[in-house]
Amino acid sequence: MRFRRSAFTLVELMIVVAIIGILAAIALPNMAAMQLRAKRSEIAPNVKAISVAEFAYEATNDQFLAQDTPMPRDDSALDKQPVAWATGSNFDLLGWRPSGLVRANYAVATYDSAGTSPTSLQFVITGKGDIDGDGVDSVYTATNLKEVTMMTSNDQF
Repeated sequence: MRFRRSAFTLVELMIVVAIIGILAAIALPNMAAMQLRAKRSEIAPNVKAISVAEFAYEATNDQFLAQDTPMPRDDSALDKQPVAWATGSNFDLLGWRPSGLVRANYAVATYDSAGTSPTSLQFVITGKGDIDGDGVDSVYTATNLKEVTMMTSNDQF
């Protein structure tokens, strides 16, 4: 009479659990890093969109428009939590508004050609946010002369 085996042995099950544990240990840190990159990726397209809106505004009004106060919140309130966009700023005059909640602040400074006095000949757009909650901001900038540039980034877990 032959004995037919119809189940996994304990050793086989332990090997499978060990393999799954190793794969999870590799995947979880990578997943957290990808989540931070996805959250931070909001800033660069928004800075680019503000730049496009500034050029459109300048084509109509012969000047760039400043928004010195960071929107949607004060710099001291930067954290990981997304917030709703506030109305009543010069971004409304630009015709720019982000879609959905934002995790970063956005501001526009205008300067003269020497970069010293506040006039409307040139602009610098800054998008800044502490996406990972470590107290160090990720900062993106754009000017009327240069595309969006990542100035600082510090992604920690």
